[in-house]
Amino acid sequence: MPVLVGDEIVAVIDLKVDREEAALFMQQWTWVGKGTASRHKVPIENELTRFERFQLQPMHSNPI
Repeated sequence: MPVLVGDEIVAVIDLKVDREEAALFMQQWTWVGKGTASRHKVPIENELTRFERFQLQPMHSNPI
């Protein structure tokens, strides 16, 4: 999955979601953008936390 910061791809990450364990695993993180990784790492990790919550939220069925 490409990681955008603004309009630039700065990293590529390979994620795996394990719904049974309710966990998001990062299998690989590769920096590809310009600049230093430390500048982008914390904001990206914060967004990954939000993504994990979204992916692992309980599914609600809508009664008809």
